[in-house]
Amino acid sequence: MRCSSLCNKLRNQFEDLENGAHIALVYNQKKDWSKAISQFIAAAMENNEKIVYINDDYSVEFIKGILKDIDLDIERLINKGQLILYPREQIYENDFNPDNILDFLTKEAKKAIEEGYEAFNITGEISFLLKQHNSFKKIIEYEKKVEENLFKQFPVKALCRYNMEIFDEKLIKNMIQLHPYLVWENRLYKNPYYISIDSFNSKNIYKKELKEWLKNIKYYQKKKEKYFNNLKEEKNKFK
Repeated sequence: MRCSSLCNKLRNQFEDLENGAHIALVYNQKKDWSKAISQFIAAAMENNEKIVYINDDYSVEFIKGILKDIDLDIERLINKGQLILYPREQIYENDFNPDNILDFLTKEAKKAIEEGYEAFNITGEISFLLKQHNSFKKIIEYEKKVEENLFKQFPVKALCRYNMEIFDEKLIKNMIQLHPYLVWENRLYKNPYYISIDSFNSKNIYKKELKEWLKNIKYYQKKKEKYFNNLKEEKNKFK
């Protein structure tokens, strides 16, 4: 799988992300999944960042294959400890204990910084949890703990993976709203529909949702106007 121009752009976007980036990868094709994962890992390697990949639907050998296809020296990175591939069962277990997972992630993040890496990256898929009763409520509780105890304490970037073929539209919509960044069809976007984790805990979520959406619309309009104003100024220089 050689990188297209879109693929290279995605890697550059990942490389430019600031610490604290929390990304949702939404996909319905294996090729889009493969490109996003390979470029997220490649960007971490380029930035001297450690990454933990938690396996799910695809085998470790398949992951190694797509990384070798973009000329990453996988065995060296694994032996060095910069890239760690974990089976899902080793991390999540069947009962999904948020405290155990958080303890694992904080230890890995702390270890990464002690080893001299610039940041700690994590990518995982929690498809099994989304099939459980009250799954979204469990995710909200988990995400809140992660934000307070991981993202605010360590230089971390996370890519959460969601297969659109498995879950209904309502659940995918909620997952998208939980993440400030979104990867869709090999592009990284700042998510205009992002809602802060505290809003999901609010008694009047619809009021909070409306307020944050209006704030985001205003923000993106200002960004658009600034872009076109700068473009206009550059054109005027050559008149």
